[in-house]
Amino acid sequence: MKIIIDIVSTKIGGGLDYILNLLRVLDPEKHKFDKIFLFLNSEIKHLVPKKKFIKLILIKNNDYLWFIKKNILIRSFIFKKKIDLLFVPSAINFIYNSKTVVMSQTLLPFRFDQIIRYFPYTFFYKLLLVRFFQIISLNNSNGVIFLNDFAKNHISKFTNIKDSTTIPLGVGNEKFIKLKEKVCNNLNRMPINIIYISEVTNYKNQYEVINELKNSNIDFVIYFVGKIFKPYFNKINKLNFSNKKFKFTGNLTSDETVELLKKSDIFLFASSVENFPVSILEGLVNEKYIISTEAEPVKTMLNNHASYFSLKNPGELELKINEAIKLKMKKKNFSYSLNNFNYDYIAKRTFKYFNYLTSISK
Repeated sequence: MKIIIDIVSTKIGGGLDYILNLLRVLDPEKHKFDKIFLFLNSEIKHLVPKKKFIKLILIKNNDYLWFIKKNILIRSFIFKKKIDLLFVPSAINFIYNSKTVVMSQTLLPFRFDQIIRYFPYTFFYKLLLVRFFQIISLNNSNGVIFLNDFAKNHISKFTNIKDSTTIPLGVGNEKFIKLKEKVCNNLNRMPINIIYISEVTNYKNQYEVINELKNSNIDFVIYFVGKIFKPYFNKINKLNFSNKKFKFTGNLTSDETVELLKKSDIFLFASSVENFPVSILEGLVNEKYIISTEAEPVKTMLNNHASYFSLKNPGELELKINEAIKLKMKKKNFSYSLNNFNYDYIAKRTFKYFNYLTSISK
């Protein structure tokens, strides 16, 4: 089986981590394939593991024609190299002259109650376009990989999908090694270090978190780690809050994030909508005390491995932080995370699905 994987539009984030971790554990004999042609942006070629079965095809997406050029090149490759399957993790694809699998990694475009929070900014219209193009891709692909059943059931209301499966993302082996080290979780120490790893944007609710905790008497520091959406950050800055208690780091490297995570006592997650938050897995693996909203699929994923709050209930988040301090406890769930979100397991399921799709008639 010859496969094309198209990650040209992916430069950073969980989608890139997913592909890189998947490639690291792949074995042609074990996973029953012959060759992978990886179409990617030239800026990230140094991140790809060097393996004989991976052929890199570099695309520069530095002009408005890159998408058309890429599609023409992929169509040509499918014909010349007799490609059996095209895999597009971004879920937006317009090439169907081979078996095609897309991955649905975002739930936000299918939640209008959250999209409307971006009106009238350009991002509002971008999300509507993403939903439109994703629906086309999902409907026309031979197979779709969803990250969880909640997202599958919700998005299926808007689509007419031919075939699908559910396979989660995971935490890469390198991160498991780093996070398995003994870490500080001493809730007797003050101030309490709280970390929230996620893009700073409307549906992630950093504004609501600060607004609720800005007058708290608890001795804490919250580190907000992630890309910053400027219009939302401007709104946050209108709050009268202490920069000593609430710190925005912007994007950090993987190693920098891991180091900050090691030093944290509590892992916070306050999103209104989520598909599959890999950052929560990192908190879980790192045995952190997790405080999260009840947004699905987070609650199903964590079950009783977290303490939950609602932003609709004033004072509840502060109460949960106080509970954590009084309990002085840490969550010991490393084996749970490793068993359910290990990339060897994910690769096995993914390529079993690929082989299934290539075995059936188009």
